[in-house]
Amino acid sequence: MGERPAVRVGVGYDSHRFGADRALVLGGVRFPGSPGLEGFSDADAVAHAVID
Repeated sequence: MGERPAVRVGVGYDSHRFGADRALVLGGVRFPGSPGLEGFSDADAVAHAVID
């Protein structure tokens, strides 16, 4: 058995419906004036996909 490779690759995804009652946040960046996304947490689909 050799050493494990230092680089790992994976695929993550996250999706949310649009909702008018909150700010749009993607990758931690707020986009004022844009419809936000519904969700139980911050609904940041970009951050959640990266974490997955």
